[in-house]
Amino acid sequence: MPNEGSYEAALERSNKIQADIESGKTEGYTMLTGDRPTGRLHLGHYFGTIRPRVAAYMRDLDEELWKLGVLSKTKHNEVAPA
Repeated sequence: MPNEGSYEAALERSNKIQADIESGKTEGYTMLTGDRPTGRLHLGHYFGTIRPRVAAYMRDLDEELWKLGVLSKTKHNEVAPA
């Protein structure tokens, strides 16, 4: 058995987890997600972090345009529930 903190031990644990997930044994695992600077976006990004940031940007844009005397509507009513 390799040292617990070694690369080999980490690789062994990673391979075991990967095998469990591929075989459908996902109980006991928690999936964490977050923004990465690179890579593909997924649904978790949209519902997790991108939506609130876009909403905050649009709020700030509304405020700045209001200060300049420009009326704008940066929000819309969606047909589908949010």
